Amino acid sequence: MNDYILIPERLINARESLGITKAEASRRLGLSKIGYNRYESGERSPYPQMIKAIADALNTSVDYLVGLTDNPEIDTVQLNRLQDAGIFEFVVDYKNAEESAKKRYIAYAKAFKKSKTEKNS
Repeated sequence: MNDYILIPERLINARESLGITKAEASRRLGLSKIGYNRYESGERSPYPQMIKAIADALNTSVDYLVGLTDNPEIDTVQLNRLQDAGIFEFVVDYKNAEESAKKRYIAYAKAFKKSKTEKNS
């Protein structure tokens, strides 16, 4: 990721797709409004670690922000064992399961998501 350069238009699209202001984006990143605005204007390019932080804060991928893909959807999720213990255990169990069990895990997750969506309708 050392040679990748943030594409300002991608940054703007990611922020706008969340419906947040520049001020909110800067707050999420712990940056000044001026500092964040410099990224969106292309006046400055963030360090690779900051590109990762921006991607996380704006629910997109580094690959999208630097132009390696046109798909803005996130492509990785980082879990912390202490903060996300239940889901962390679920993911580890899934990764270690046989293929037939993985299919059941996915079916249960989809059924849960569907029932949650129906309750909220």
